[in-house]
Amino acid sequence: MGKSKQVAIHPASVDAQLNAIAETLASLRTLSARQRRVLRDRARHVPDALVDLVLAVAETNDGMVGGLQIDVASARATLVEIASARAAAAAARRIALQMDDDAMQRGGPLAAQVLAAYVALRRLVKTPKGKPFARVFEEMASVVRDERRPKRAKRVGQ
Repeated sequence: MGKSKQVAIHPASVDAQLNAIAETLASLRTLSARQRRVLRDRARHVPDALVDLVLAVAETNDGMVGGLQIDVASARATLVEIASARAAAAAARRIALQMDDDAMQRGGPLAAQVLAAYVALRRLVKTPKGKPFARVFEEMASVVRDERRPKRAKRVGQ
């Protein structure tokens, strides 16, 4: 297996492209977390195999199943749209993961340099030469302490 070719992509151009895609998707309804959970639970109880079986029965009975009228052609078209949307969502998740990985790879060396400088400054402020840096080091130490503190969730209704 050969190495995959790395292509340099400018983050601003990717951002512009993703914003253009988001604009084309603006007409899609965004669900609340509760709505998403309700619909996901409902869909979980209706597997695709069940849909296929009900539609097969509807096709052989002029669209009637258990006294309910089902538009088989519309239902099949909806299934195609669902499959397409799921494939697009999976692709978007893969792209998002790749972009996040790229950001971490780019940020890793910078983080290592900053941490090394922070540790060096921590040592330096303990010496007479480091006294002028004491205030800025304390500010840095405060930022580090705040980041390590776990964030508390806001209480709803208060």
